[in-house]
Amino acid sequence: MIDSTISFFKSFFSFKGRVGRLHYTMYTFITNFFGVYVTTHNVTNLFHLIFIILAIKHTFILIQRLHDLNVNGIWFILYCVFPPLLLFLCFFKGTTTANKYGEPPIF
Repeated sequence: MIDSTISFFKSFFSFKGRVGRLHYTMYTFITNFFGVYVTTHNVTNLFHLIFIILAIKHTFILIQRLHDLNVNGIWFILYCVFPPLLLFLCFFKGTTTANKYGEPPIF
């Protein structure tokens, strides 16, 4: 039980692998929606902590999405400088075959 929990958290905060555009788009939507809610409402510190964890996880998902496009994860800096690239990451199809980052995602 403890080993599976540790394995889950290792995979939760991992740069390895690839994430498809559907998974990335849904995660981005949920994170942004939650972020708008937290910043516009008077909520407890627990909600702020959850948002910080979601934002950190978003960085990992972003890098995995770049891996799906067969691009090095360091390019996430370009996303930070030019946020409209979010649309590119949501709609541009990744490689359909295995690349140096792994097998293609299911969705």
